[in-house]
Amino acid sequence: MLVAAIVTAVAGFVANGWFSKAFSQPLTPTATHLRLMQPFDLYGKLRAPYKPGLTLRGGSCLNSSESADAGALRCFNGSHVADPCWQSGNQSRGVDVACLTLPWDTRVLVIVNPRITAMPGASIAAVPWAMEIIQPGHPRHLLRCGLAGGTARVIAGMRANWSCFRPGQENPSGLAGYALGTPKIAMSKPWTVFYVPVNGRRAVETTVTTVWR
Repeated sequence: MLVAAIVTAVAGFVANGWFSKAFSQPLTPTATHLRLMQPFDLYGKLRAPYKPGLTLRGGSCLNSSESADAGALRCFNGSHVADPCWQSGNQSRGVDVACLTLPWDTRVLVIVNPRITAMPGASIAAVPWAMEIIQPGHPRHLLRCGLAGGTARVIAGMRANWSCFRPGQENPSGLAGYALGTPKIAMSKPWTVFYVPVNGRRAVETTVTTVWR
């Protein structure tokens, strides 16, 4: 049901670009926006604001386990494991793959000419890769939440599936709290998810403004 709802949600790029801007008024979204990741343009070049960080050559890619995008990849090169990744649509000069830890990481890992062994349409994660949510108690503030891999805390019987950060501080010092479980999906109004602050014990339901699949 989650995957079906993600596919039928409001899709495409938001007019203001990839990232939300600061707000001076309380956030009152009428729907949750779905942003579809494709770091490359039609010519095989990285779209703004993304730029190459580390560049590797070779390796291999199979289906992603962290993104609900059917075309996303999980790539291996030496000691590097990157997930999710997206390949260039322009293959006239070979395949380039761009890998991001979070949508807000503008410096991306680029892998040149990896071996792609992914099965078409098989990369379907159980929950969204990343979200923006309204910070409870602060209706003008957004938090950016990225998927937490590996072993995660269980709070109020729900797994802490996402670590949530203050915008521009997507690092341990900017950790604000955790989004729990699975978003509650609504087709005619914004989704919601349970959230708990870093040192909190009580989970509260809050609005999901944006989802990256």
